[in-house]
Amino acid sequence: MRTAFGFGLVLVVVSLPALASADARVQVRLADSTGRAIDGTITMTAGSRRVSCRTTAGRCTITAPAGRYTTTVTVRAGGTPAPRTVTVPASGTISLALATPRPATESGRSSDAGTGSRPPTTGVSVVGAVVGRSGTGGDAGTRSSGGTGTSSRSGSGTSGSTASGTSSTSGSTSTAPRSLSTGTRMVCQGTIRDASGRAVDGTVTVRRGSTTVGTVRTTAGRFSVYDLPAGSYTFTVSGSSGTATSTISITSALARPVLTVR
Repeated sequence: MRTAFGFGLVLVVVSLPALASADARVQVRLADSTGRAIDGTITMTAGSRRVSCRTTAGRCTITAPAGRYTTTVTVRAGGTPAPRTVTVPASGTISLALATPRPATESGRSSDAGTGSRPPTTGVSVVGAVVGRSGTGGDAGTRSSGGTGTSSRSGSGTSGSTASGTSSTSGSTSTAPRSLSTGTRMVCQGTIRDASGRAVDGTVTVRRGSTTVGTVRTTAGRFSVYDLPAGSYTFTVSGSSGTATSTISITSALARPVLTVR
């Protein structure tokens, strides 16, 4: 007698959840126009998605999904930087350096030529000095401003010291190199390391020929440069671990140089 056995094939399907893509880390550095770290709130918005962080000693880190974000800054001093558009990759770490358009004082107010009573003045050349405050409250000497007129106060007194010279705004102004850490188009994203491969922070000075175009500060060994025309530039890094110089070609593609200080 034969016994028939039926065999059935059972297919078990195990559904595994899709691996979520890792978010990227955005390392933010916030400074005023002189490069001094200040604190504020950085907000990145993409549609209905919003992420933010509050800086401590001018630094904070935002974890964000990939996308194109509009970045805004809220600070108490130094003015508000213009909104920035930042593209966050699917994973990894990027650096974002932000700077206010004016200096900021320690108390959190804009620095207005030392007194807070006048708007800040840039590119001013001071020749000599006026000390002459007399014992009766008068100011001996002459203060002139910018070639548009003079204002002077004189007072009589028996005591007071006057230093020779005048305080004036000269017709020729000295302008500090502009910050290259903000702009509309990122042209270079570089890395600074020492001989052992560790990240190094410092100042990157960008020159074209004998002309200094601008500067940028590194954050965790990284820096970004914006809005340079195409061409060949000399990048010089100066940090606590040494210096490095490299010639970088700026094209339509994003330059990614690695400089080693020694």
